[in-house]
Amino acid sequence: MKEYDEYLKAKAARVRAEEWHNLPHSEHKYMSHSFAMSAGQGTLILRRCGQHSAGAQYYWDSPSELNAAILDVIADDPTVIEQGIARLREAERAALVNCKAAAENLMADVAKAESGGE
Repeated sequence: MKEYDEYLKAKAARVRAEEWHNLPHSEHKYMSHSFAMSAGQGTLILRRCGQHSAGAQYYWDSPSELNAAILDVIADDPTVIEQGIARLREAERAALVNCKAAAENLMADVAKAESGGE
């Protein structure tokens, strides 16, 4: 069931994000590390798309200086990470709700099969 696969992907993404975010509060302490956040190895590219005329450039990547500044904002403000996790949680919820019709159809087929019907 494609919808259920999409839900499982969304759930796994949310779980991975929460596990990463919760590393500093984990019951497992890794050599007493504080898990301070750093943007030093982070990467980010934002892209604006739009074509002014036929054959012209149709995308523009954000400047590296802006990318570095945005990464610093993210590293300095944990609420940004929490907002990202909230979006992943909402995507997971929406994917699960999207399974409802497919699950209902599947259960109707199961009921038919159990009753010996076609």
